[in-house]
Amino acid sequence: PTALYFDFGCGSNANAPIKVHHNLFMPIQNQGAAIRLHTPTGHVHIYHNTCISSGIGISFWGNAGGLENVKIKNNIFTSPVMAWLPEGFTNTNIKDCNNHGIDSSHNIYADINPKFVDNSKNDYRLNADSPAIGAALSDCGALQLGESFPAIGSSLAVS
Repeated sequence: PTALYFDFGCGSNANAPIKVHHNLFMPIQNQGAAIRLHTPTGHVHIYHNTCISSGIGISFWGNAGGLENVKIKNNIFTSPVMAWLPEGFTNTNIKDCNNHGIDSSHNIYADINPKFVDNSKNDYRLNADSPAIGAALSDCGALQLGESFPAIGSSLAVS
């Protein structure tokens, strides 16, 4: 399973620009991916997301040759972020891809505890001592320090 899936491999979508920002991706079951991109060419911007996943945070796969203007910045990933790259690199961690057409700076990766308020209660706001605070020009992740979750669902009463 995948929360967001983009297929650039055919038709008019092949060079479409994509922006994915300020999302909270809750745990994905069965080793799924929060964001999966098939055959991306470029102009992909993924920023200020919090990916809580039991599988993969972001997966690039397919023919990823010719990547340009790909920015994966200011995110929090609690699981691996992987890519297939054209020079024969397979299953390469995104944080090691800065020389392959991907700017992956200022992210918090699975090897760093982001210090959420309470993981067990799905409260993914940042604690005051979180390493995500000030890790970029602003805080990393979907929610900035002190920011509350937006209301989810309808507030209309059913009668």
